[in-house]
Amino acid sequence: MATDNPDIVIKNAIKCLVECKSSKEWGEVVKLSKRIGGELLMYQTYAEDIGANSALFVCSVKDFHPKDFIESFSKRGSKLNRIVLVNWAFLEEARQDRRLLAHFINIITDPQSVKPSEKILVST
Repeated sequence: MATDNPDIVIKNAIKCLVECKSSKEWGEVVKLSKRIGGELLMYQTYAEDIGANSALFVCSVKDFHPKDFIESFSKRGSKLNRIVLVNWAFLEEARQDRRLLAHFINIITDPQSVKPSEKILVST
């Protein structure tokens, strides 16, 4: 799929798969379901196959459910070590705040160096 539908960004030696998700697809508050978990695993595999630093899901959602997503995602951290999730509001904040942007770039460059819960970025 990554070769048939290339959503790949390469900049300054960062190679990142990017997938956008709407709230219609994943809900306003994301909960980990079999379908979403399968998609995360699929992108994890694609990122590994093409040697990407990360696979970034940009979500137009309000938040990720603490128990039904963040806790579950954290438990699967070793299997999803290249997956990073961010909501649009966080990206808007990062555009305005250099410190936040640097933090974001560090995470998509080396997501394996942070805890799984730190790879879920939402606006504060």
